[in-house]
Amino acid sequence: MKKFFLTMALMIMFVSANAQSKADEWNSFEVSYNPMTLVVDTQNGKDQDFTGFTAAFNHKISVANATPIFVEVGGAVNAAFWSDTEDGVDMNITFVSAKVPVSLMYKWNVSDAVSILPFGGLYARFNVVGKLKAEDDYDDESFNLFDKKDVQEIGWDDACKRFQIGYQIGANIMFNDTWHIGLAWASDFSELRKKCKFNTPAITIGFDF
Repeated sequence: MKKFFLTMALMIMFVSANAQSKADEWNSFEVSYNPMTLVVDTQNGKDQDFTGFTAAFNHKISVANATPIFVEVGGAVNAAFWSDTEDGVDMNITFVSAKVPVSLMYKWNVSDAVSILPFGGLYARFNVVGKLKAEDDYDDESFNLFDKKDVQEIGWDDACKRFQIGYQIGANIMFNDTWHIGLAWASDFSELRKKCKFNTPAITIGFDF
């Protein structure tokens, strides 16, 4: 955990020191579809597939005069949904998280109109909403997945955590410096709850300005 924060701080300091001397920077807004998986690393556990969506704003800042290397910092909001029916009970889980990524990015200009931008970095995720709703023909109940008392009622030993860290890698293809498409993969270092972590692929379209 300390190494993560130290790395984040050093990267942000490096960006700040170079921002005024480098003119090549831009912003992007992007939306992503996320076929997420909650990986359950226990003998009797079963992975759960979530449907997720992300909206993000990012800022790219050049950090090298002679080489097209950038630091990308920004913020994102992710919503993830899971549903199932068991013994006549409809169950729905909703997670909403805020994400702060910091990545290194390289811009390779294939032609005047097309660029390829591979990237990799770290993120901090703050889980804001975690809710399980159970509903049948007679009643419906809602459980806060961050509350230990609530999760004990549904048979869990521990509640979900509010804060997580992880890594991300991917690549974007930019067209005419105005829009891009991309693929990415993100995975948690720290657990959402005991033996449970999210893997988050991303299929992205974005606008650059």
